[in-house]
Amino acid sequence: MKLKNLTFRELITLSFVNPAFTKVKTPNDVQVGMVATFHFEFFNWNRTASTQNFQTIFSCKVESTDSTSVACVTEQLGNRVSVSFVPTVTATHVIMQFIGIVDLSKAYFESDSISIGVQDFVILTIHTLDKYRNPTVPSDIEVELNLLECQPPNQAISISPAVMFYESSIDLLFPVSSTGIFFADVVLTRHDMKKSLQCPIFVHDTNDLQLIEPINKGSAYWGAEFYNLTTKTWTKGWLYLTPTRVSFRRPWLLLFTSRTFETRLSAHTHLYFHPKHVEHQPHLRRYCETITRLMQDKNDILIIDDHVQTPAVIRCNERTLFASKMHRTAGNIGLYSFEEKRQNFLDMCKLSSDVTEVRINRLSGIDLIRAMHTLTKSFKKRWASKWNVEFIGEPALDYGGPSRELLCEVITALTSEDVGMFAPLSEQQGVSSIKPSHLILPAAQFHIAYPTPLNMLEYYKLAGKIFAKVLLECQRLQMLSPVRLTSSLRRYLLGLHISYHLFEADDPDTYLHKIKYILENDVTVLDLTFTDEGPDGQEIDLCPQGSTIVVTKENKHTYLDLLARHRFVDRIEQPLKYFAEAFWGTISIDALGLLNEHDFELMLCGIPDFSVADLREHCKVSPLCDKKSVTFIFHTLESFTMDDRARFLQFVTALAAVPAGGCAAFSPAIAFCPLNGVDCLPEAHTCFNQPTLAFISEIGCTAKLIE
Repeated sequence: MKLKNLTFRELITLSFVNPAFTKVKTPNDVQVGMVATFHFEFFNWNRTASTQNFQTIFSCKVESTDSTSVACVTEQLGNRVSVSFVPTVTATHVIMQFIGIVDLSKAYFESDSISIGVQDFVILTIHTLDKYRNPTVPSDIEVELNLLECQPPNQAISISPAVMFYESSIDLLFPVSSTGIFFADVVLTRHDMKKSLQCPIFVHDTNDLQLIEPINKGSAYWGAEFYNLTTKTWTKGWLYLTPTRVSFRRPWLLLFTSRTFETRLSAHTHLYFHPKHVEHQPHLRRYCETITRLMQDKNDILIIDDHVQTPAVIRCNERTLFASKMHRTAGNIGLYSFEEKRQNFLDMCKLSSDVTEVRINRLSGIDLIRAMHTLTKSFKKRWASKWNVEFIGEPALDYGGPSRELLCEVITALTSEDVGMFAPLSEQQGVSSIKPSHLILPAAQFHIAYPTPLNMLEYYKLAGKIFAKVLLECQRLQMLSPVRLTSSLRRYLLGLHISYHLFEADDPDTYLHKIKYILENDVTVLDLTFTDEGPDGQEIDLCPQGSTIVVTKENKHTYLDLLARHRFVDRIEQPLKYFAEAFWGTISIDALGLLNEHDFELMLCGIPDFSVADLREHCKVSPLCDKKSVTFIFHTLESFTMDDRARFLQFVTALAAVPAGGCAAFSPAIAFCPLNGVDCLPEAHTCFNQPTLAFISEIGCTAKLIE
């Protein structure tokens, strides 16, 4: 049996029977012997009609004040449950409402009035799948619920929920009598298998939907205090939440604010409300004692941890409301499609319509890097403008071709082996991606070289700006990078957590010979400590006193995460800082907020291979072209390898890959035009994505002409 994540079913944070949301209609002028009918209409927290089948779990008992039980009938139609009974005596009647075995509240009926007690009620829904991924609920499964209060005294709450089994899900129903944050741990047991599912529950007393719903645009802020774990001091300010980021800002000169802490929302951005949750995070152990003391003393403390920087300790009077809103907002990020993320990026970048003249000699290698560094020193804000590139001695109109060519050549120079600024992390990644023709095919992934050439530090700033320029021009110029960056480097630029899982893609040698073995075997026989080997063979501690900490089964995942952080980030800290700050100075980090590392690569590098059928479908062919010759071209491309097709594509468009969206995304579309002659070499106008073809006498000549 496979278990999906725990999900919420309606009314997770508001009262289940609440006059603000649940309408209760009572009869008027009811007399003894007449039928009294009460209508309960159930709504979700967003005021939409509930679709829950209440008739199977909702029940009522009616008693008069002399404890005489009165028979009643319950019926449901849509979201309305009707309770009918016949009063036999003139007295106050007590209506007891139940969902399952849980007593919701009591209503006291006398004459034509009714008063309802309010109690917060939570429904947790668990979806289970069989081995074929079909929804099913095994008949022999056992369910246990543990509830933890996340405010002083931070105690476990004893609770016996009502458990409702359905064909494809299990519902847990239980009351919560106070506002605040609670943490639910649901344990499912079947035979010898146990599965634990956790989720936070936010109970607050607001009925304002704008305060409850996630943030889709703009921002919200709350008064808060920030605790500096280094100086042990509190700073007053405001806690800001946007659709992609959360930050703390302190006042500056009365009218301004400065950012003390900021992180992007992602799957690795965690909120902690209880000391036990902090204790279970190895990377937070150095702060555990301080955080535990603060949480035990105050009931409005929360910890924001992105696994990248020092965690933020925040004190907020409206902690429950902020945490609920942040939880919903972060959950929305995974719902955006790639096109929506891409459009959000383009909207926030705000490209300039100004034109910048760029005149440069045709150079290569370190000479080209020096020339570009000198040329762009004074650019500042002109990186977002449209470049009009001219190679000195080669007059041409730049409709996109020369600009793409220059950027590709600069990236080729920056990542060349002779310059030594970037290199693959693994020999398996570095199988000769640099071709004599300066075509870099997207097989290898490049990372900042280690050891780093210290005389190149200034050029890392140029590299950061060049890669940012390529990303900025992904729409206007259909620009793509001929070089792929490693997943770890992309995640660092996006402000995401660096974990050991990245070894498999970025450094296959280390993954196969070390990481995989540690994950699958007993590590105690290896006698490892929390250290790594330096360039001269010396030991480098991965954490304070790492040489004294032995790697065990319990802490090996922490060791691997620290090793990944050291290999991918810490040991190249200085050049990485130059590269990243230049990148972020060109592209606002807020514009990157919705992207993950896969979206980043797709926008930066495009699709490494393309379908010939896709090209045939979306290209244009001039009526003057010989149709037989064009057919020869397509047949020949189908027999080409991926590398050969990439060379053909770069010959036609100056790009070695296809933009996201396939060949249909080229603007203008690739258009075959005629060329006078027979069996002549083809030509191309890369500004217009326009190859020109002469008459080809036989298919055997096609491959030679294209190559």
